[in-house]
Amino acid sequence: MDATALAGPALIRIAALVTDRYEVISEELGFDFRTGRLLVAVSRRPQTVGELGRYVRVGKSTMTGVLARMLSSGLVERETDPADRRASLIVPTARGREIAETLVTRVTAEVGRLLEPVDPGARAQLAELLQSILDAADQLDGLLPLE
Repeated sequence: MDATALAGPALIRIAALVTDRYEVISEELGFDFRTGRLLVAVSRRPQTVGELGRYVRVGKSTMTGVLARMLSSGLVERETDPADRRASLIVPTARGREIAETLVTRVTAEVGRLLEPVDPGARAQLAELLQSILDAADQLDGLLPLE
């Protein structure tokens, strides 16, 4: 069996494992997985509604509803996009940024626990390999946020 045939299923299982932790921690913090992802994304870089919809792969009407809930919960706010005064950017509030940081910190700690049994040198190699995969994916679809 070739390396790709082995790596693909392993990456799928790892993605599911990390997604599960992300979902559980998001719910513990009081919101759903999609809201957590969006909050982290806008904490990294203010984004338009369209960019956020493409990121979580939902249409504009669904994204409008999700954002309405985030706005009313005080997690994000709209600002005029300086590059296009007709558009708005979604930015986190102080509360939203704090929750996003907590989410990232807790998920990172969970992943760190998963990696504890792995030799530090192998962890460094894994980090480089994963970054290569992320870079390639970003070049293919350009949808990956800085998370």
